[in-house]
Amino acid sequence: MASGYKDELNRIARGAGIIFGGRLASVALQYLFVIVVSRGLGAASAGIFFLGFAIIGLAAVVGQMGLHSGVLRYVALYNGIGDGARVKGTIFTALRLAAGASIFIGLVLFLKADFVSQSIFNKAGLLPVLRLFCMALPFLALMIVLIHCIQGFQQMKYVVYVRDLLQPLICLLGASVFISLGFSVRGVVLSYIISVALGLALAFFFLKVVFLKPIGAVKPTGETKKLLSYSFPLLLVTLLIFITQWVNILMVGYFRPAQDVGVFNAAARTAICLGIILVSFNTIFAPMISDLYNRGEMERLAMLFKIVTKWVFALSAPGFLLVVLLAKEILAIFGTDFIAGWASLIILAGGQMVNASSGAVGYMLIMTGRQNVELFNSLGAATVNFILCYLLIPPYGIVGAAVATATTVVLLNLVRLMQVYALLGFHPYSVKFLKPFFSCIGAGIIIMLFKALGQGLSLGPLSLLAILVIVFMSIYFFFLRIMGLDEEDRIILQVVRSKIKGARQEGTGVEK
Repeated sequence: MASGYKDELNRIARGAGIIFGGRLASVALQYLFVIVVSRGLGAASAGIFFLGFAIIGLAAVVGQMGLHSGVLRYVALYNGIGDGARVKGTIFTALRLAAGASIFIGLVLFLKADFVSQSIFNKAGLLPVLRLFCMALPFLALMIVLIHCIQGFQQMKYVVYVRDLLQPLICLLGASVFISLGFSVRGVVLSYIISVALGLALAFFFLKVVFLKPIGAVKPTGETKKLLSYSFPLLLVTLLIFITQWVNILMVGYFRPAQDVGVFNAAARTAICLGIILVSFNTIFAPMISDLYNRGEMERLAMLFKIVTKWVFALSAPGFLLVVLLAKEILAIFGTDFIAGWASLIILAGGQMVNASSGAVGYMLIMTGRQNVELFNSLGAATVNFILCYLLIPPYGIVGAAVATATTVVLLNLVRLMQVYALLGFHPYSVKFLKPFFSCIGAGIIIMLFKALGQGLSLGPLSLLAILVIVFMSIYFFFLRIMGLDEEDRIILQVVRSKIKGARQEGTGVEK
């Protein structure tokens, strides 16, 4: 049956692999940054940093005014028809508006930093950190807008250079140096400011030299009203996404001491790593949804929905089970103070696994013209998350925050699944899910025995963790192979093998 979908499956597998590589590098660098900051500063000081990071992130969303979405649309549109004047006008207008708004919001936040730190979060140590973070706000907002300008030219490699590699790498290296020199929290904030400033400079260089130079010295034609009328309503969507992702950190900071913020952030950042598989496949599958739906090929769309969701589940399930079995060992990487977040990590990972198991269900709504339905879904999710955090964090601390977040994710995806079934008439599940499910359970049972044996040996925590991960993954894929691969699974394995073969040939100088 899968042979009829071979072209689409090859495109999905190859595209997801490319995107996965870039996003994996970004996630790895950001995760290492969290580890360096957590180990170097301790739970309390790391909590202060990440609380300030969340606040400045919220301010940056407002400062962008939704313009990152506007430039993405209009740069692509005008560049597609060869209208260089309007391409330049859109970019220059967006940069002026974003610069003015972010500087204004940064000044207001700087002046009100004492109120935010003392009256809202009741943390005196947050004041100098928040004021220093305000310096990063214009750089951050403009960098994001410029990255979306480049994306509008449909050249993703330059986006990867800035967003996924340069900025997080400089931030990681800077934090490591400043912490080693004893600069504490302010040094880490300074490393972040430097990273976004350099990221902005590189993004501007790429935009000017690679994209705007070929256009020539045409006079820019700005359409401020059109740009704002499209961008500003999307500010609400961006705010909802940000609030859903970061409200737990902000509310832990509101109700609990800084140390709890640091511990919860480590657990949350770890759980979010489980979503990288879903993001990689969604990025390439989303435009296919739109294309197949517009051509009325609903049966093909339904089948691809099932196949892609099974792939995401099969590749995400091992990570989830490893988190459940090795939660304490994973958090020990951040420092002994962070092991207290093991229960929160398991709960958050459960929510991410439900998200992965639902596949591209959100895009199924957006790409078939039901974007307003998804907007209400996002609004409902943000509201539920806020209410649950408000109710559960005071009595249960970071465990309550984890329950609130995971419950929101589960409810959101259940609602989306019901909507997709009601509106489109299909769902993403089949009996083929049982193979990765039972393979994962079998590997989990064996790894529990290995873990018990390993604890009796004189192995360090990192060595034991690495061995257990390798053994688990080997057993998991061995069980999958024994149970028999489906035809669509052979397609994705063929893509992986071709990538490995190509890498070997490049390394040995063999011509392909």
